Amino acid sequence: MGTIAMNNHTHHFIGYDYLDISTNSKYKNIYLDALPNFGWLFIDIEKVAHKRNVVILHYKRNREMMNKSELTRLFHQFEATIKEIDYLEKKKNFIPTFSAILIGLTGCALMAGSVFTLEAQIIGVSVILGILGFAGWIISYFSYVKLFQKYTHKMRPEIEEKYDLLNRIAKKSSRLILTQ
Repeated sequence: MGTIAMNNHTHHFIGYDYLDISTNSKYKNIYLDALPNFGWLFIDIEKVAHKRNVVILHYKRNREMMNKSELTRLFHQFEATIKEIDYLEKKKNFIPTFSAILIGLTGCALMAGSVFTLEAQIIGVSVILGILGFAGWIISYFSYVKLFQKYTHKMRPEIEEKYDLLNRIAKKSSRLILTQ
């Protein structure tokens, strides 16, 4: 829970608070860079074996530091902003993915129709449905790419504004740490 520093036979006890942050590995460096501004000292990083792209960051902080409640409040604001960034990142991918799946499933339905009409010996309709089915499969990919680019471009300013907010929060916290 603490350490004892020995200096000329005097004992000085430092008690620590501990923090474990479970996050997507793509946000790992943001936490590693920013948390010292909230008074947290990095201890260790751990990969979560049963969850893909998840890491746990381990930190400690002096229990008796000044401005602790304000630093904690700012840290909660920092974490909420990271969650907003993650939501926006997922949102920009949702519509392109949904659209591509819908177009691809339509292509599958057309291909199934092609098979059934072929078995019914309606060859002309079968060929047309087969061509449309293949087109649906191909178009789904290009649809995803085009829509992903569109939503990435559209949402970039909002996401960048959230990263700027993270920076402002970390700077404010850093100023509180420097006054100690």
